[in-house]
Amino acid sequence: MRKTCRTAAPPRRPDLNEVLDTIVGKALEVMEAVLARVDAVNPKLNAIVTLARESALREAKAATAALNKKSKKTGALHGVPVTIKDLTQTK
Repeated sequence: MRKTCRTAAPPRRPDLNEVLDTIVGKALEVMEAVLARVDAVNPKLNAIVTLARESALREAKAATAALNKKSKKTGALHGVPVTIKDLTQTK
């Protein structure tokens, strides 16, 4: 007979909507944090070959402005950073 081990439930992870609610209007801040993390770990990992930093910051600034305009229609993931694998042309 197999014994089961009862432990405390793992901490609850916020769902995507909760996370997105906390970053609405902060796309530029999120992008700056992402770029800081890339700067910290990419020299060791070499996971990102082509980093379009200026373009990413420019797009994040525009996304922040759009998210802060209540009258402008944006999608649920508007302003969320995305990394594209370098198997596709990125520039």
